Amino acid sequence: MKITRLSLAIVIILVLAILGIVTVNASAGREKKVDLAEENAIREVVQNYFNQRYSSRAVNQIKDFRGLTDGSAQAESFLKSETDKLEIEIHNAKLHYLGYTQYRFTLNFNDIWIDRDNQTATVSVTEGHDVVFEISEMVSKNEPIVSKMRNLEHTILLKNTQNGWKIVTDDYEDYLWRMLRATNLSKDELSRSIDEAQDQVSTIAGVESVTSTCNLPADESTHPYNRSGAVAYAHQYAYDPNPAYYYFPDNDCTNFVNQAIHHGSNAEEVGSNTFGWYYNYYNNYLDNDYSASWTDVGKLYEFISQYYVWDKGPEGCETDQYNALPGDLVQFEWQDDPGPAWDHSVIIVLRGSGEYGYLYWVAGHSDDIDDYPLDSIIYQSRRFVSIDRIDGYFKVYIPVAIKDSSGYLQDVETNPYPAPMESGGYDQPQAYPAPYPAP
Repeated sequence: MKITRLSLAIVIILVLAILGIVTVNASAGREKKVDLAEENAIREVVQNYFNQRYSSRAVNQIKDFRGLTDGSAQAESFLKSETDKLEIEIHNAKLHYLGYTQYRFTLNFNDIWIDRDNQTATVSVTEGHDVVFEISEMVSKNEPIVSKMRNLEHTILLKNTQNGWKIVTDDYEDYLWRMLRATNLSKDELSRSIDEAQDQVSTIAGVESVTSTCNLPADESTHPYNRSGAVAYAHQYAYDPNPAYYYFPDNDCTNFVNQAIHHGSNAEEVGSNTFGWYYNYYNNYLDNDYSASWTDVGKLYEFISQYYVWDKGPEGCETDQYNALPGDLVQFEWQDDPGPAWDHSVIIVLRGSGEYGYLYWVAGHSDDIDDYPLDSIIYQSRRFVSIDRIDGYFKVYIPVAIKDSSGYLQDVETNPYPAPMESGGYDQPQAYPAPYPAP
């Protein structure tokens, strides 16, 4: 049987293609094995780096990171800035008993990309941890409070050297880094600011009363703020954000505390065109419509304290460290170049007593934290915002509603949050949700 030249050419092409596929697949298999070995080596370096960071906080003394870096000018710059930041954290920890007595951290490696031409690797990793701070163990030795942090994204650059993979930089945005970069404060300047803030703290013995300071005029359309409901919401969504809201990367703090106030206390929203206090969700986050007070720290304070402007939403006032209760807010201010900027909000989830007055544990976003000691958040200025009551009527979850003895509409069966907390909140912190397991 004769085979035409065209047919012969087709056969040859098919054979070469098959051989090519086999060769490529075999090569890919060998490449995968090499990549796996390299990735394991890279993971080990990153793991050791975080081990050094956490053990430094456990002993309140910086461990030597130099052996983990490649010695380049870029790595030296990173090492200095990261060490300065860690020294600030340790300085604050020594003042407020914030060393780690127990810790367990997790690293979720999202991607490892190796550039063979430049012998570099870029690692995307998400950090989380469960920590027991000294102060938490001092207050409750048998069942210390477990502080949790989740979802902190790191992009780590490594270089393949004669001595193996070494770290060049670690790029991440926690709250302290954002403050340092915005204010350009040096390590010494911020340490002095921490000392000055500590000097201004009075002992609880010098306080004559610890009662509410808002004294708002009577308003029959208001109802009590459901503090325990807001706290329950904060615990539930502290590091597992509610999908009914867009999560603003590195800037979700005020969105989060507003959700806790709104859902925890069935507070009606009010306003439009960015005025008032509301959030309208759409699948396309670019279409989401929300008030300035829903995402801006200063605007939220104005809305709460200017209780006479709107007929719905949270009402209250600025208070002090002795009068704040679980469910209230704490806001933080940067002194940056354009001027003061209130830039961060957290919600108090627990209160206890200590030598310098009341101690607070908070929940918040960006950083995503729960049951975290308030004093672990380093600041230049801060204020406590008391939410005294909610204006408007209870939000109704189902068409059939009942009236309680006060005449307020409410839905008892489907409201997922408990009844309002007794006046005064917790006098002593309690473990939530369970004692810390052995690391």
